[in-house]
Amino acid sequence: MIDTIALTIKGDEFKITDNDKFSPSTYNLFKYNYSEFGSKQYLKYVQNPTKKDMLRNYKPKLTITKRKNNDISLRVEFSAPKLLYSNNFFELENKDFKKLVDILFEKLKSIGIKTTKKAIENANVSAIHYSKNFVLEKGITVSLILDYLHKLELNYSLDINKTNYRNNGYSLTYHSNSYEIAFYDKIKDLEKSRISEKRALENNSFTQQELTNTIIDKNHMEVLREEIRLNNRKKIKPILKELGFEIDLIFKNLFNSKIAIAVLLYYWQKITENFYLLSFKQDDTVLEKINDIMQNETNINKGLKNLGATYLFDAIGLNGLKSIVKSYSNSKTSQRITSDFKKIKFSQNGRIKSFLIAGIEKELK
Repeated sequence: MIDTIALTIKGDEFKITDNDKFSPSTYNLFKYNYSEFGSKQYLKYVQNPTKKDMLRNYKPKLTITKRKNNDISLRVEFSAPKLLYSNNFFELENKDFKKLVDILFEKLKSIGIKTTKKAIENANVSAIHYSKNFVLEKGITVSLILDYLHKLELNYSLDINKTNYRNNGYSLTYHSNSYEIAFYDKIKDLEKSRISEKRALENNSFTQQELTNTIIDKNHMEVLREEIRLNNRKKIKPILKELGFEIDLIFKNLFNSKIAIAVLLYYWQKITENFYLLSFKQDDTVLEKINDIMQNETNINKGLKNLGATYLFDAIGLNGLKSIVKSYSNSKTSQRITSDFKKIKFSQNGRIKSFLIAGIEKELK
């Protein structure tokens, strides 16, 4: 469902009841003074809860922006499940919306912001992260799945400009200018947060320590977490339109399980379009691989070329295969070899294939 969300509330829909909770103080916020801007186009006043605050009670992050035209707005950023349950293992449903608004209303009041529940419900959404936790079947590990995902070439239409595969293979993140796709080992990330918050991928992981201790110490779980982080309205609107949701981008509209499922499925299917390239059997013999390749190939020379490409792909992935061929030849040869390789139909290990392609989609649906 929804994890992190950022709401924007208009200046005439909130009041500040404690100016000194912000840095700098908002005491003169509503007094227009052009000279205070200098060369800046806007001023910011922030209220970031401390770790001590979070351990006692999860709180949202607040940012007030004042522009030269005297336009004032409040950005409220928070993790919805952490606000309700102090962790994001529990996934929210549509029925949780009213309770979430009620709690957010009271939280804002306690940290110096007076507004209305109606203003919260109708607040513009400036960023939203849809997420899902997958408890893996016995014998399937997060690192195995991430290794497979890392080897694939993302569909060009995703407009990805950077990929991070790090921390000994427990996280994989695709970056673009307006959104991110993240997969990571939820349990390992929580284990790292027990040592130091800075080592964890997730912010404010210390709010989950009570649940963390129970899960890590009493169970041997493998949990893959998927997050689709739509970081601005210019990205949110066209994606929802493509998925058939032409709606105003306000909180009460986007807190919707159908939208969450559609977004998560859309990106999962894009990412896994090239899954057929994976044999899912890392211990295949050379003979088994060449037999697979020659099922739909009549030219042994091309078959042997594809066999070499298969071993390169297994070692460094599709982008790596392209790069190394290009470095020894040229772009045209690289494209031809990659195109031939993509025509291979490997025999599949049914269990892992079933989970990755059918199992995850089934859980999302």
